[in-house]
Amino acid sequence: MKKVAILFFLIIFLVEFANAQQFVLHGRIIDAQSREVVVGVVVSSKNSVTTTDSRGLFALKATKNDTVSVSMIGYEKYVFLVHNEDTVTINLKAKSIQLSELVIIADKLSNLQTPGRLEIRKDILQNSHGLLEDPMQAITKMPGVARVGDLFTPSQIYIRGGSPDEILFLLDNAPVSWPWYFGGQKSMFNTDIIKDIELITGGFSAAFGNYLSSVMNVTLKDGSFQETHGSVSMGIYNAQGYLETPLIRNKLSLLLAARSTYLDKVLKNASFPTPSLFDSNVKLAYQVNPKNLITFTNTISDESVDYQSIDDGVLTKIWSRGNKNTQSLMWQSKILDNVYNKVIFTHNANQDNFELDVSENMKIKSNTFGFRNDLTFFLRPENLIKIGLEGYSTNYILDGFERTSISLTNPAEPTQNQNVYQIEDKLSRMGAYVLYEGIIWGKLQTNTGLRWDTNLTNRTISPRIKLVYPFKNTSIHTSWGEYYQFAGIGVKNANELPASKATHYILGIKQRINSQFSGWAEMYLKDYSLLYLSQYGGKFEAKGKGRSKGVEFFIERNQGKIQGWLSYSLSKSERMNAFDKNIYDASFDQRHIFNTNFEWKISKVNSYFPSSLQVIYRFETGRPFTPTISGFKQNDTWFPIRGAINSMRYPNFSNLNFRIEWLSHFKKSKNFKSYIEVWNVLNRKNPIGLTTKFFEDSVVQNYTYAFNRLVGGGFSFMF
Repeated sequence: MKKVAILFFLIIFLVEFANAQQFVLHGRIIDAQSREVVVGVVVSSKNSVTTTDSRGLFALKATKNDTVSVSMIGYEKYVFLVHNEDTVTINLKAKSIQLSELVIIADKLSNLQTPGRLEIRKDILQNSHGLLEDPMQAITKMPGVARVGDLFTPSQIYIRGGSPDEILFLLDNAPVSWPWYFGGQKSMFNTDIIKDIELITGGFSAAFGNYLSSVMNVTLKDGSFQETHGSVSMGIYNAQGYLETPLIRNKLSLLLAARSTYLDKVLKNASFPTPSLFDSNVKLAYQVNPKNLITFTNTISDESVDYQSIDDGVLTKIWSRGNKNTQSLMWQSKILDNVYNKVIFTHNANQDNFELDVSENMKIKSNTFGFRNDLTFFLRPENLIKIGLEGYSTNYILDGFERTSISLTNPAEPTQNQNVYQIEDKLSRMGAYVLYEGIIWGKLQTNTGLRWDTNLTNRTISPRIKLVYPFKNTSIHTSWGEYYQFAGIGVKNANELPASKATHYILGIKQRINSQFSGWAEMYLKDYSLLYLSQYGGKFEAKGKGRSKGVEFFIERNQGKIQGWLSYSLSKSERMNAFDKNIYDASFDQRHIFNTNFEWKISKVNSYFPSSLQVIYRFETGRPFTPTISGFKQNDTWFPIRGAINSMRYPNFSNLNFRIEWLSHFKKSKNFKSYIEVWNVLNRKNPIGLTTKFFEDSVVQNYTYAFNRLVGGGFSFMF
């Protein structure tokens, strides 16, 4: 007992002694040349980190003989050893900022660290892209992101009440008109060649216009200027590969990637549509000199579906064929040490043909040319001013029809309930902006800007402001902004309509709990007006309204053997649809969404045991739909009688997935990875749609379901 007591008091003594040795180191950091204080400098030791305030002062927990590192973009790194508690003054020497450093700062959608700004690393994308190997599968696991489909069904994303056509998608900062294949089943983005994805779910800056909801930028990596690397992989859905190599070492690099599905060849007689897809990416990067980089990106694709089935004597036919052709030429240049310029020329060509039985037939052809110029002035490394100009011109043809009822005796016979589209038009748009991002007072940071847009008929002005105030381990933020979007392809009278409008209100808090855990919470409100409502004949009117509101919670563990996150969203989305007189729950409204995504790093490479186990779970409450309560037949044609608008909801969606990976390492940089993924482990029946059948005395509606349990896998060889 005495030994235990002695040991106890010894431990207390050692703890107190250690605490006695720890003190708070105070200091001031100034520019060695101008003698002005430097704000936002990162000062760190082994166990603590802080930044300088508006007076250039810092306070850091330290002990004697600690090594302290001082770093700031635009300055040489400074390292010193702590000897005592005396206040230190550090003179930082400025250095020439490299083009790559300017690009990292200036090309971000925002440098302010707020919850609504999400950065998804490549390793997360690869672990979460699912059996379809689509990075958008990882995006759907983020807070505020809803979807209405499942594994092999159209699954475009809805972000905080914004529909897919209200989201701006960028590929290397160049806009992409429609990034989906097969109506939304799979995206055009290839995980193998992605560097990272940045998503702003609301309150984005004045640098981006003509979209109401959010912005997502997919950044492709440049090909290596030094060595040759690549990979070949095969999964349950497609095979793919990529190669990066220097064509001229340190001067010119090449990145090649290609993917192709093969399910359509294996499952020729399947009871469900099996789409066919081939796409390829080429990226050339030319380092003209240390101050200039030119890149050219080209993406082409070919997709098709050809499916027929007979159920109870009724023929179902789905046929589609589509092509995408996208190019961008970008010139990034360091004009002066504190001035960065980026010019992009873009081209998008899409051609889509679609037939659904005899009820729908559409042909769409579009061709878009555009340019964009962004000029960034760095007042200080942490403060910048950006100005920009962009313009786009689209020629398109839309030809087809859709029917709301079908003749029983002659299905091919036209009915009075059909919309006919025959549109050939040209759409033009220009935009300009100016914004300031940085510190405005003390620790208070802002991104404030003004944007002007026109479709050559109507003009809009969009003020936007975001404020962030950081504390030691906490930051609070708020933002407000007005957003406009002009009518696009498929709107017969597009140039006659005013721009739709959305106003964003956001308030949030971000907290670093400890070295392993961090989290945030954010409330938002989006108020929509002048939304486009379709009329017969392809014309629209700008009389729609809507609103979306919600609160989101997110907690993440980013260190240790088990890493991942939990998220919960409580939201309500309402929209006014065509021929409605009031606002109703939107068809994509999901009140509760809960996501978990955790990875357990089990063992090292070259082991019989798995290297990692990933558990992914998603729960969401059912979407609303308008029931068909009866029908009547006239001239052998059934006409549905609808119930109350969106008065019923699908059952809740619940899906648990497991992914197990093995990793083997060979000589030099060669690796082999294999995986098994179990989709819908609990074999739950998740409704995703409805079928309707009419009878003389009744109408029957039945749910259609997502895939039951599915086991798949694949492998990848990296060199």
